[in-house]
Amino acid sequence: MQISRGNSWGNVVVIEPSDWQTRWKHNFFHPRGEEQAIINRFSDATFRYLTRDQRIAGYFPAEGGYGGGLNLHGHTETFLHREGHIVAFETHPKFDYVAGDATLSWQPEQARLVLRQVVFVKPDLLIIYDRVRLGEKAQRAHWLAATGLDLVTQANCFRVRSGKAYLYGVVAFPSSPKLVAIDPSTSPKYRLMFDPQALSLKVLEIHPNEQGSGHGAQDRTVEFLVAMRIGLGALPTMTVTPQLMANRIGVTVRTNGQTVQVSFDRNDVCGGEIVIANGAQTLRHRLREQVNDTYENWRTDPRYQLWRREARFDFLAVK
Repeated sequence: MQISRGNSWGNVVVIEPSDWQTRWKHNFFHPRGEEQAIINRFSDATFRYLTRDQRIAGYFPAEGGYGGGLNLHGHTETFLHREGHIVAFETHPKFDYVAGDATLSWQPEQARLVLRQVVFVKPDLLIIYDRVRLGEKAQRAHWLAATGLDLVTQANCFRVRSGKAYLYGVVAFPSSPKLVAIDPSTSPKYRLMFDPQALSLKVLEIHPNEQGSGHGAQDRTVEFLVAMRIGLGALPTMTVTPQLMANRIGVTVRTNGQTVQVSFDRNDVCGGEIVIANGAQTLRHRLREQVNDTYENWRTDPRYQLWRREARFDFLAVK
């Protein structure tokens, strides 16, 4: 796979109007060993909260808070404030699931709730559900990703290629979204946010349609549900069908003779259900609503007993 030089970063839902571009530039414009932030660690809200904590408790983190938040370089994270944290997790032989809360990455008037749930169906299917409740001063939100070197969009689908590798995505929700592919090297909006060595990357924006198909028109909730598959060679045949109910949102993905149905609860608790059907075998599992950092779901897998017996797997702490 061809790898671009310079910084790399993934995707997130951004809220506007805000100063997210300035903050992200501070975080990404200088290379730090391919540091990849998961949550923006330079949000204005962070420094406001840190100043409050200093006045109340007399505590101020090293480097004035630079480095706080959930990221892969968080050497000065403060224990008094977390921009983002994991609220649910579990692992299973057929899938992994994680949910996070990034509400404190934004000021209260910009966001009242920012949740993300991610299901990875092994070996190559990823489903992401974002739920954002806008604050009183927020006007809009869109899904943003820095992708690979070759990005193409068509209707509600996008494809990223790098050499023989591909990432193929389908936006299941909102309906009739607007997908925009951007070359940061020619974009005044994005050019200064990238290290010059990373300008070969492309940017993908996903916007709700003008009617605003979010679940909560009254409570100003914006939702994004995206299914993605990765692999090598030709693009796969993949059918993606959304399911929309009052209290639940989901997607059914059919590919390689397998049907995967994932649904998420549309409330402030990160819950849901996954169903994987492959021939005569069907797995139905309720997604955890808390962190379960164990191998409980692996007990019937042949590898589990091997992990328990052999000393080379002691780091797994399997009991």
